Amino acid sequence: MGKFFAIDPEGYVRVTAHRLLAGASLRPHTDLAPLRFTHRLIVQLNRGWTRANGGLLCLADNERFCNEQKSPKLITPTHNNAFAFEVSQRSFHSVTQVVKGERYTLSYTFYPDSPEF
Repeated sequence: MGKFFAIDPEGYVRVTAHRLLAGASLRPHTDLAPLRFTHRLIVQLNRGWTRANGGLLCLADNERFCNEQKSPKLITPTHNNAFAFEVSQRSFHSVTQVVKGERYTLSYTFYPDSPEF
């Protein structure tokens, strides 16, 4: 992450695991929060996943284009794939409805220093 985004990798990293069940989705959001983190790395852990399973990661720089019909970029959450991004007011992303199966991800959140939880 440090090399890719030209950031100091000496900050704090928080790792969380996520599971979305069939019928679940995530609305468009940017990850901006009161806790100031700068970057996020999402690692997909979904063996045998196809587009038919749903749960696609939608990317856009505007909330209105962050859906399956209008998104300029849709990423199938296939096993051992990752997506990294800088958190900003334009880093909109969402997850389309999971049609079948369970969608698993690990989310690495990068902070410039230790956050107060």
